[in-house]
Amino acid sequence: MNCAAPPLVKRILILFFLVFPLFTLPVLAQEIDDSDLRAGSDPFPTLQISRPSEITVIPKFPKANTDVYIEIKNYSIDLNNSNITWRVNGVVKSQGKGVTTFSTKTGKNGELITVTASIRDERGISLTETIRLRPAEIDLVWESDGYTPPFYRGKAAYTEGASVKVLAMPEFFSGSTKLSEKQMVYKWKINGKVDENQSGYGKRIFVVPAQKVPRPPVVEVEVSDSASGMNGYAKLTINAESPVIHFYEENSLYGTRYSQALDPETSLTLREIRVRAVPYFFSTRAASSQTLLYEWSLNGNPIPNKTDSTIIFRSEDESAGSSNIGVRIKHTNKIFQSETKSFTLKYSGSPNLFSR
Repeated sequence: MNCAAPPLVKRILILFFLVFPLFTLPVLAQEIDDSDLRAGSDPFPTLQISRPSEITVIPKFPKANTDVYIEIKNYSIDLNNSNITWRVNGVVKSQGKGVTTFSTKTGKNGELITVTASIRDERGISLTETIRLRPAEIDLVWESDGYTPPFYRGKAAYTEGASVKVLAMPEFFSGSTKLSEKQMVYKWKINGKVDENQSGYGKRIFVVPAQKVPRPPVVEVEVSDSASGMNGYAKLTINAESPVIHFYEENSLYGTRYSQALDPETSLTLREIRVRAVPYFFSTRAASSQTLLYEWSLNGNPIPNKTDSTIIFRSEDESAGSSNIGVRIKHTNKIFQSETKSFTLKYSGSPNLFSR
């Protein structure tokens, strides 16, 4: 009797043995050695994953010895039902279920603080987020092109239409070593808009462009150092002031007496007085510049052909009286730079006007 299997059966058996391992491999891969269980090892270790979290740090660029608020969000994990542990430089500072916010304090300028948030949800899934805080200080110093007389103590105020230069002075430290400000990248903004032309590597100086609308310019800068990974931020609002005029007596021997401005009411002690009007904070290098126009007046009446900064008054008789001396100074190129001022000159005789 022929016991050989029919050809059709052989083909079925061959196909079965070819397909069978595909179903058995996953089962074999999940088999657990009893020795592992006896040894106390975890046959199903916690799954470590890396999922993007949204981390908010306030302020974004913290300074030295300031409070910092940190909040973490993750839309792939239910943080409200997760155990969260916050550490600062490896030391546990806060922990609990749903603790998604944390507050700490930065150290001294340049000191690195590492904050970690270790998260483990109900499924055993865990992840760790790391935030590095290294405070940095940036000083912004500005300078206007406004005029000030010799020996003036202070800097020129900013007036509408004036040109202003801003210098960034970052204080970035790595340990006790101060980093070179020339090797940092500067990102400048004016009134909220990035100025690409003035931003870049080593560009510490920013020139405030002329303001088309009278408003205080707001200058911002972000400074970064790629070698240390440090970042810093500073903001400056430059409020405009009006130009100022002061009157001084000009002495033929000592020159202009800048140490003492004329009072609103000034007495003529000699027969003659030479008065100089000095423009403060106008955009000019010299008070005698052709960009400034002087318009003098006597008792409200314009004095013709008198457009420079000095004028002479002389008393010719003994009658007493007073006169109002006024001047208007305006910049010929900057319409917002104009100012008027006057003072009263008391005398014992009638004054006559003399010009140089």
